[in-house]
Amino acid sequence: EMLKVQAILVRTTIYKEVQENGVDALKNSDETLDFLWLQRLKKAWDETEGQVIMFDNELALVPFHQISCGKTRSGEDVLGSKDYPYLQSMECQMDISAPRQIENILISAKEMEIKEWDKAGYVMKVSVDGEEMSGEEFREMYGLASSCFEFQQFENDARIITKGVGHGLGLSQYTANEMAKDGKTCEEILQFFFPGTEIKEV
Repeated sequence: EMLKVQAILVRTTIYKEVQENGVDALKNSDETLDFLWLQRLKKAWDETEGQVIMFDNELALVPFHQISCGKTRSGEDVLGSKDYPYLQSMECQMDISAPRQIENILISAKEMEIKEWDKAGYVMKVSVDGEEMSGEEFREMYGLASSCFEFQQFENDARIITKGVGHGLGLSQYTANEMAKDGKTCEEILQFFFPGTEIKEV
């Protein structure tokens, strides 16, 4: 069931990319190509042939990530728009027990301060040596697992502790997989993470 979920998410993303940017956009999309060659998805891909996720008769934006910090993020918080009411903050308690839930790294001490969090606990703004940047920019700068992080200052070093893996928006693959193990169907999983959307064949 989880592979069906992933197949529908990937197909929706591909179709949306083609609809918005044309077929040539796929040629430079390593992420899309990586998913297409995975043999494990073949059966699920065939079983969900033509199925995509729609909202108000439009292809939905269906992001996914590996593990949330314990809840997913709101589309309004992350994207700054109310155009995605189906991207709501959802409780994902199963993610808390995921193997990679908490990670930490040490860096040379800098003057760092978190300025703003979103409702799910992800960092929206952080100051590094007086320069402000987004939580995602900071995450990329230091190769962090997630932008849900906190600091612990030491004399010569600073420890950055992260929760979850990925951007935290949309579907958590870990919780979705655990839901599938518990007997939830593909449709139930997608409705949990993207409430108000519909699976349609195109």
